Amino acid sequence: MGIENLKKHLIIENGKLIINENTIPENPLKDFIEFFNNKAPLVIEQAEEVLDNTVIIVKGKANFMNILLPITVRFEVDLADKPIINLEFNPDAESPLSLKNFMNQYFPIFSEIPEFNTCLLRFNKGVNSSLNVTAEFAEEPVWTIELGVAHLTIRNINLQLNQTPEGFIGAIKGSTEIDKDFSLNIVYKLPGEFLLQVDYPSVNLASLLEKICGNQFSLPEGFKVTLPSSHAMIKFNDGTPSFHSVTEVDGLGLLILSIFKQVEWKTTLVWDLKVPSLSSIPGLEVIKPFQSLVNIKQMVMCIISAELDLADLSKTAKELATQFGHQNFSLPSHHQILESGMSILTGPSVINSEPLQLLLNYLNLTNNFGNEFTISVGLPDPSVDSKIFLPFSSQIQEGTTIEGKLGGLLRGNATQAFLAATIHTQIQGQPIQVDVEADVQPNGILISGTYKGTVNFDPLPIQLSNLSLVIGLSGQGIPSFGFSGNIDIKDWESSIALFFNSTQPSQSMIAGSVSSLTLNDIVRLFVGDPLPDSLGQVLGAVGLKGISTFKMPTSLVEVLKNRDYQALSDAFNANGGIVLPRVNNEILLVEVVENSHWAITNLNNMTHYSIFLRNESLEVEIQPQLYCAPQETFIGSFKFPQGFHLEAKMDHLFFKTQVRIEAEPKKGIAGKAEIDPIIIFNPDFFSITGEDGRGARLSFSTFPKVNETEEGLRDPHFLLIGNIHILGLDILETHILINTDGISFKAVAEPFIHQLDWTARLNKDTNFSSEGNLVVGIKQTLDAGSLGKTNIDLLVNVSVQASLLNQLPSVTCKGNFEFVGIKCTIPPFELSTDGKALLNLADSLWSYMKDILIMLFKNADYWLKMLRDGIIKEVEQLPEQIGKLLSEVHQISAADIASKTKEILEYGPEQISGALKGAGVNPNDIVPILQNFNIPVEVIQSTLKNVFAGTHVDTSCCHIDTPPGPHVDIPESHQDIPEVHLDKNTHIDISGQHIDTGSGRLHIDKIITPHVDKNEHTDTIITPRVSNTTPHIDNVPPPHGDTKTHVDTGGG
Repeated sequence: MGIENLKKHLIIENGKLIINENTIPENPLKDFIEFFNNKAPLVIEQAEEVLDNTVIIVKGKANFMNILLPITVRFEVDLADKPIINLEFNPDAESPLSLKNFMNQYFPIFSEIPEFNTCLLRFNKGVNSSLNVTAEFAEEPVWTIELGVAHLTIRNINLQLNQTPEGFIGAIKGSTEIDKDFSLNIVYKLPGEFLLQVDYPSVNLASLLEKICGNQFSLPEGFKVTLPSSHAMIKFNDGTPSFHSVTEVDGLGLLILSIFKQVEWKTTLVWDLKVPSLSSIPGLEVIKPFQSLVNIKQMVMCIISAELDLADLSKTAKELATQFGHQNFSLPSHHQILESGMSILTGPSVINSEPLQLLLNYLNLTNNFGNEFTISVGLPDPSVDSKIFLPFSSQIQEGTTIEGKLGGLLRGNATQAFLAATIHTQIQGQPIQVDVEADVQPNGILISGTYKGTVNFDPLPIQLSNLSLVIGLSGQGIPSFGFSGNIDIKDWESSIALFFNSTQPSQSMIAGSVSSLTLNDIVRLFVGDPLPDSLGQVLGAVGLKGISTFKMPTSLVEVLKNRDYQALSDAFNANGGIVLPRVNNEILLVEVVENSHWAITNLNNMTHYSIFLRNESLEVEIQPQLYCAPQETFIGSFKFPQGFHLEAKMDHLFFKTQVRIEAEPKKGIAGKAEIDPIIIFNPDFFSITGEDGRGARLSFSTFPKVNETEEGLRDPHFLLIGNIHILGLDILETHILINTDGISFKAVAEPFIHQLDWTARLNKDTNFSSEGNLVVGIKQTLDAGSLGKTNIDLLVNVSVQASLLNQLPSVTCKGNFEFVGIKCTIPPFELSTDGKALLNLADSLWSYMKDILIMLFKNADYWLKMLRDGIIKEVEQLPEQIGKLLSEVHQISAADIASKTKEILEYGPEQISGALKGAGVNPNDIVPILQNFNIPVEVIQSTLKNVFAGTHVDTSCCHIDTPPGPHVDIPESHQDIPEVHLDKNTHIDISGQHIDTGSGRLHIDKIITPHVDKNEHTDTIITPRVSNTTPHIDNVPPPHGDTKTHVDTGGG
């Protein structure tokens, strides 16, 4: 078909050219009309034909995408006379057409196209060719992509689309420059995922990373790698671009580079290294020593700007490698968190290091992990902080897992094995997490770490704190496993080892030592609170001390550091006579304070030792030993019985002994022990012993013990059970109470000591003081000569004080008793310290009591009363004899004789007269005495005649009352004033200054308590009393000086 024939099909009517599928033969515009014009005819308004001999040109306006656009249509034929049509839309400022709108309407998958306004949109179609679409832009378009720190400005953009049976294909092309020396050719190929294909020239890797990523890396100075001219792509995710390149680097291997944004921009490089050894990698020659630790065969280098899971990195790298045509690429895909920086992943490797192999064996990693190591390269200097490690997770015992890193550290030109891990376990059901590290030592490996929380140790009401996990491996791989720490109680000093079975939480135990404690502190440990009562005060006064100490030379510090258990065992035996295990699985060694304090636990017997570096020597202390096992516990091959106890030396003022304190949690403590004999001055002065001369038994309990065989020990108590020998007196099998400042006991010592209550004290200077309150029975016969005899059976209250001051003993005694209703005081007197003072106490007391009793006999009133009551024996009780004794012995007046015998003995006139006769009173003097008793004259006369038969008695002195009849004689009032006098003989004072009223009969004034006056004083009437120390002033008789034991009586 020639041009002329073509013209026949193009008919412009009324300024319109309408072109549909059938307008032109062979329908070259079919694809345009169906795809781009929604199957509607192309209508050109204002159509105008422009004449040309070879081409038909029609200009006008057409509606495209609902926009009336200028259009130019060129019709021509090819060499085969087939029509070729070229449509050119020419958008302008009044009718703009953006490339983004065009792509969104017809190719919505390519929505990432920026807003570029076109100046020409061309559709070209021939009968034998596909529909071709191109675009030109009104002005230089600028497409800026923010990639990392780089601003990629894409210029020279053009669009080309070609229709194929499968659809349209094509590309948006452009170019950009990062700087003048680095340009990228960018192609966006259609159809498919929206991504930009990038071609970049050969470039230095570090320079490329710096231009796009900034200073995310400080690569080793010698790590100089040049990338060849390579392909890359830029992907978009929600409008955010990412850069990816896969290229083969000569001599090194396949490199997969990704730069992407996840909150922040990140960079990853995965390098499938094809090098013979570590030292073949540029800039990493210094990490060659790792090859002596591990025999490395395969390596993949990972350089990442932020921490990333290896599994995620492996997945992405594999996808990119495949997308770039490297289907054989592989990378370990297990979960492992890679740190930022440079890492090298190895394939299965052979271990060359014995310590490393030792740790692998202990952690059960040999068969499970294939020895695929990770090398972390220190940046920017690989000689600093580089390490090779095996990430792992393993179970080291049932219920206890460990996860972390195991490998070697670069130390100069050598390597050192290391472990950095976290252990997860349970102690009594409480989850525990401990970060641990390993230290390789000459004789093995130490794995240790600290738990920063506290652990409740049931059933005890305590918490454990500052727990440090210690795992020791000998050179043969034999492990020891345990925690060290403290008991978390304020003001306590303790060091404990905690052992546990994580699968059976109740199978946990602690063993250790405590110091600076009292027995009440131990109650607090096991019960929760100290005892507040009197028993608690006593327990608080009893200190607990270490069992023993010894010293070792400071040269053994290196032995401790190197954990040389054989040398340590030899040193304990040589310096302290202690057998210590020689292998690490039977001993737990912990460095509590670096280079100055160590703790050792013997796992055979759970003995705990504290070692301190002091004063140029190592001091080993066996402090009070604590053992707590809630139930029978197995720790490895060791079996430990259930129990709670503390071994310590008890420190009391009276005794020191080693004791095992048993405990029942939340109830209390108890214990028994034998102490050394207690001897003060000498055994006869004061001593406490047990059977066969051994020491007494110590027994204590803070709670009732119903199963105790000794009844006296079932209730709470703290006492000694032993034999007391004190001042010659033996008291057998006595319970001796232990007090805050001493001891006390009660006893009976037949036949004469009916009661004994004794308290003894010692001070820090070993000065001894004691006081006993006794009730002593006195059975004697008192012979008062002519005054008669009487049997004495009395109980005397006695106070004995025995002391030892500066090794000088002294014993004093005082007492009081009551006889015939009179309280008598025995003044203080010295007793012998020869050891028989108490044995002879009754005799010593009697020697003082006799004088007091004789004085009472010489008191007329008491003597007469005792006669009346039948107390006095062997006295002829005839009035004349009684009167004689009253006159000659008691030396009282005739009037007193008459008055006292009448009042006390109830004598009648004849008996009174007989007594006065015996006193040698003239009958004529008797008459007025009897008259004073108002005895009738006739009775007086009759009485005197009978008593003095044959003797003339003048009774004329009697009087006759006038007038006769009943009357009362009232004597005059008078005042008795005693005189000042000096008593030189034993006597009885009868109260003085007073006024007598009443019948006028003779009477006896109240009696003064028998006593011994030593200084000039005034006697006053007082009630008889026990005290001999209470200050007093006797007002009657007058002041005088007494020099002998006597009883004062007042005037009458």
